[in-house]
Amino acid sequence: METTDYKYWIIQDGLRKGPFSYSELRSLAVDGTTPVWREGLANWIAIRDLDEFRDDYRPVIPPPPVPGLNPPAREIRHFDEAPAFRQYDSAPSSSGGDMPPMPRTYLVWNILALILCCLVTGIVGLVYSSKVSTRYASGDYQGAVKASETACLWLIISIVCGLVALPFQVIFAFL
Repeated sequence: METTDYKYWIIQDGLRKGPFSYSELRSLAVDGTTPVWREGLANWIAIRDLDEFRDDYRPVIPPPPVPGLNPPAREIRHFDEAPAFRQYDSAPSSSGGDMPPMPRTYLVWNILALILCCLVTGIVGLVYSSKVSTRYASGDYQGAVKASETACLWLIISIVCGLVALPFQVIFAFL
């Protein structure tokens, strides 16, 4: 396969982006440590380690320091010491993703339960509703499913608490 025929995916700001063509990826503002994947690779690697991009990311050698003019040197972290980027269970497919659709968030229902039924349990349901999309976007599908199930559980608890409390609210309203 020609270099220009590959489709590339990158991880930028914690999110997987792509597919990009060879020319599109060369035009993006990415540094040499940006994780990249393409067909034929077993795992994500730094873009500077791909043969087709190696010349774009040659190390730049800074000029020698001039006493009194240069700022003090800072600690330099090597690529091997950098925090690891997220490993995905499988490589992205050419159809645009490797995960099933995002599970339901129950966000609107939990907001309504928060307002109409029960404040305390509604807050818990709202927190789990917001975790669904966050976990899904980071590639944690199982975590998103679990957060969705928990958000649904707290929605049910909020509705039941609201129904149990309703007669007491009516009695106190007339007293």
